[in-house]
Amino acid sequence: MTTSRSLPPTTSTTTLPRGSVCMRNPDCVANAWCKDDAYISWCQTNSANCPAPQCIFGGTPTTTTTT
Repeated sequence: MTTSRSLPPTTSTTTLPRGSVCMRNPDCVANAWCKDDAYISWCQTNSANCPAPQCIFGGTPTTTTTT
């Protein structure tokens, strides 16, 4: 006789370290686009590679929970 068991869903919580949010670089000496608000969302959208000089890693830690 074979008994089939289903595993409970896995839950993982990831806390990103401080400075792990890709955001617009506010340094106008290094970033010519420092006052262009379009880069606020653009940097978030491109957070996988956080392109410089338009964006930098900064911000506060965030917690993401997935099930």
